[in-house]
Amino acid sequence: MENILKEINKIYEQNFQICQENYGRLASILTDNGRHDFLKKYPQNTIIEQMNITDKIIICNKYTELITDWITKNPQYIKSHTLQSPYPFTNINGLNVANPHIFTCSDHLPVIREISINGQNIRFGSWNTLYQKWLINNARSDQHIGKYFPHLATMSQNVREGYILTIIKNLFEKHDVHIMGLQELNPNEINKLKSALHPFGILCIVPQDLQQWKTKEETNLSSNGNNDLQVVLYNSRKFTYDLNKSHMTYYHVWNVNKTQPQCNITYPPESCFTSTQQEKINKRIMNISFSINNKEFRFINTHVIYGGTRELIDYVNSIKIPQNYSGQYDIVVVGDMNVPNLDFGAGTLTDNGLHVLVGTQLFNSSYSHIDTDGNQIILDHIWNFIK
Repeated sequence: MENILKEINKIYEQNFQICQENYGRLASILTDNGRHDFLKKYPQNTIIEQMNITDKIIICNKYTELITDWITKNPQYIKSHTLQSPYPFTNINGLNVANPHIFTCSDHLPVIREISINGQNIRFGSWNTLYQKWLINNARSDQHIGKYFPHLATMSQNVREGYILTIIKNLFEKHDVHIMGLQELNPNEINKLKSALHPFGILCIVPQDLQQWKTKEETNLSSNGNNDLQVVLYNSRKFTYDLNKSHMTYYHVWNVNKTQPQCNITYPPESCFTSTQQEKINKRIMNISFSINNKEFRFINTHVIYGGTRELIDYVNSIKIPQNYSGQYDIVVVGDMNVPNLDFGAGTLTDNGLHVLVGTQLFNSSYSHIDTDGNQIILDHIWNFIK
């Protein structure tokens, strides 16, 4: 019995040490004034040293949560040279779950990247807003949302949609995003989004606008409440949108051969998948033609179906440079790719300069999502493919 208690105490000590390290890393982000004002608002009692280990862990976790909230709400206190993403987890009943001050209303964070196109610096964004029906269907304590995002599992739809709308507005108003791709948007949010953004010259392109929209299949899916949308938002005062040159296609369902050991993992290699003829109607590749200074570039917003990376690669590689086009032809590909990286045949593309939005502050990206294994990972990307 004594040995068991020693082992338990050892585990508690390790957890307390991890918590202290996380708290210390967050505190190091703050300026001296930031730490002073934080401790003035949330004074730490020195009697903590005399407490038992379980109480210490509870208090440490609470202060880690408080300082994370402080950082996200007070970006003026962050050291200008220290912009690493804050620790994404908090501890509830011994389990690391997503910190609700970081993942406020979705299991993904918005990502932003600035890219120079035709001599102009353009800020692109992407965000998987989490489809409401997917949330509901995965809200049990043993499922992805219920296990790692319990605060989302109990959040009302109206409150969550209010958060989503506010964040999207702030991305354009306060962070000067010019073009953005959204994934898993609830269809009932479209009109609210259009009304909120239109006064600022931000217009909305939905899949129905494109000629390849399959009315019958899309309507059938919508009637069952299963049709989440990919949407493109853009600053109409800065860019010209050409509907006739724009295009859309649907992914096909892919099967994975899980009998092979190398395929029975969360992110299997492409060789593990085989395509079917069945189209996945709510997983689309939206290929939008934009121009700036009378020069065209392409913006692709997508939500890659599991196993569908080869389809995306083939599609991007098939895009032709327009006749009589001189200079660099840019194809910006954004979305929830469901993979950490991708090779388009010209070397693995990188997300140099990718940032995530936490609260009202942009941080260097070290994660954008917590996956089904509880790992922090970047699945949301903004790639620039040059032809």
